[in-house]
Amino acid sequence: MKKLTTCLLLLTFSLMGCGKSASDPAPAADPTITAEIDFCSTTTVYASPVVVTGTARFFKRDLRVVPGVSATIELKGSTTTPLPIKFAEIRVLNSAGTVVQCGKTNSAGALKALDGSSDLNIPNTAGAYTIEVLPRSNHIMTVGGGKPSFVFYVSVKKDYYSNEVYKLFSSITNTGSGTISTTLTAYALESQSTEVLGGAFNIYNSLLSTYEYLADTANTGTSNLSCLNPKFDVYWKAGFNPAQYLYPSENPATLSGVSFYLRGEDQLFIMGGKLGSVSEATTDTDHFDDTVIIHELAHRIEDTCGKSDSPGLQHYGRYREDPRLAWSEGWANFFGAHIVKAKLSSIQPDVTPIELPGSGWPYYYDTVSYDEGGSINDFFYFALNLTKAGNNPDDNGFDDYYDRVDSALYPGEGHFRELSIARALFKGTNTCAALCSNTNYFSYYWQATENSSSGIGMGKSSYAFRSSPLFYDRLDEAFGGPGLPAGITSILNSDEAQQPLGSSSYESGGQLFWPAYGIKLVSSGSPCSPALRIQPRPNSAILTDDQIDQRYSNHFFRFDRATFPTVTSITLNASRVSGSTLDLDILGLIESYKLPEDTCASTNASGDCTSHTKILSSTSILLANRTNAPGASIAKTLTGFNSLTANQTILLNIRAFLSPLSSISTSTEYTYTLTDQSGAYLCPSTTF
Repeated sequence: MKKLTTCLLLLTFSLMGCGKSASDPAPAADPTITAEIDFCSTTTVYASPVVVTGTARFFKRDLRVVPGVSATIELKGSTTTPLPIKFAEIRVLNSAGTVVQCGKTNSAGALKALDGSSDLNIPNTAGAYTIEVLPRSNHIMTVGGGKPSFVFYVSVKKDYYSNEVYKLFSSITNTGSGTISTTLTAYALESQSTEVLGGAFNIYNSLLSTYEYLADTANTGTSNLSCLNPKFDVYWKAGFNPAQYLYPSENPATLSGVSFYLRGEDQLFIMGGKLGSVSEATTDTDHFDDTVIIHELAHRIEDTCGKSDSPGLQHYGRYREDPRLAWSEGWANFFGAHIVKAKLSSIQPDVTPIELPGSGWPYYYDTVSYDEGGSINDFFYFALNLTKAGNNPDDNGFDDYYDRVDSALYPGEGHFRELSIARALFKGTNTCAALCSNTNYFSYYWQATENSSSGIGMGKSSYAFRSSPLFYDRLDEAFGGPGLPAGITSILNSDEAQQPLGSSSYESGGQLFWPAYGIKLVSSGSPCSPALRIQPRPNSAILTDDQIDQRYSNHFFRFDRATFPTVTSITLNASRVSGSTLDLDILGLIESYKLPEDTCASTNASGDCTSHTKILSSTSILLANRTNAPGASIAKTLTGFNSLTANQTILLNIRAFLSPLSSISTSTEYTYTLTDQSGAYLCPSTTF
């Protein structure tokens, strides 16, 4: 198993996003891995065959949606409307267990031959036979004109080590002639299916529904989606927490539950419960939480069709965080809710318009346990309405808001908040009562994120440090620029505090207070205009979860060695304008960095950190000048650039050292310049 690289957003006030820290778990000896059985992919022709007809379908748990200021979504009993199991593998076995025919369900779940339309034929030898339908497919998607075909290639399996694919089966008796009809049904309730087989097919259905959405030219144009062709494996088992794969030596009774995607591995792991249970009052399960399933698929899509720079790490949906993490999680949250809205009839057919707040599905949600006529003590987790205003989002019931932003007071902070990003993306391409663009712009989103070498997306290798500022720059290009559509511009500037690159909100009096995260540096013969000014701010449990404030106390620039082949050193010269006297440092971070957080040196009686000690080395720090030099004027030179390879990219981090925390004035500002060894100024570019 590889380390956890990105995972489900857990939005509670006490649990962290990835269940553990971002460090690798201590590996245990892996059990033997058994290979998955081969696809049934051969059509056998029989003389005077017997025809098998019928359908394969599944039930899922119903959602009880109660809209309102703070909506609730809970799992209840079974849906009344079964859903077809589409384009799934069929295996027919005789009484000896030998496969005698292969087939495939069609778009209505009907049992068909491998071509999806001809009859499913079996030999006319009398006896007992078994029809198996698997949540496994190697189906070529139907696409519009001019769009290359691509493949839905997936297996939903019980266990990482056994690789056993789930099977829904029906026993039939062959009399040797005529037609045999059968119906195969996967159920959602434990009383009907100890495996909760409906969960496996619901996961399969959510994934397929997403592929169907992407296949539509109205949503992705004629983009080549062959990036989705590689097979991906999904692991889920009722009552099992897949975090046990990552932390096998930990007590499963206390191990946090999590669904996740393993970057680079094409593997999704879906939370099935805990200690064999799917029904305890605090047991999280995700096999019927479609937004969560699609969230994890979104990470896989970002990984294979774009590029993910997310460092993983903790994320709560209530604080400013690493902008790469905020983008990746925000994209996945948006995508999960967006696909459910677009494909509601094939994902949640029993949710009625009366249960929704006016303009269709708006929620990203996660449930815990379920309620079946009061027999189970269900526990509501969260239902986040992504159409709500950025300054008045949902809260957790304790007046603790999920990524509330203030466009006037904290311009740009939405770029550091995953749920602000999710809301902005959702409102930017959906219809709702207010604040939304009311236009389907998803095809432009796709252009802005994909990694096609002939496209303009930020997934291309020429870009680095992928985040929402870069996305909106690429989105502007997708629209033909300059300038985004008015509906999206309003959402970003006035609603979600995600003002794009070049916004006047970041400038005042000839000073640039926030250069866009990861903007590249260029050389200039004169001082930067506007001049650079950093505004360090105290750490805040409300804004930053006691971590260094990446929006205010740090500036981040992309430094490309190919652009500066002769630079050997860069000097930071800073002068205090107002507020507290601090120390500024200059660091060069590797492209895949995790921001080195300074360590706590002392705490008060409440356990709050009152002073920090500088961290001088880490695997993320390539170059650094962190000498202790607080003052009204600061000069520090960063050397070692001649050790970089010819095409290496690093992140130049200008950061304030905040110690002690309690004495920092909220009016603190420093102006600064960056110059190379020859005196040339290094300034932020106007483009990524």
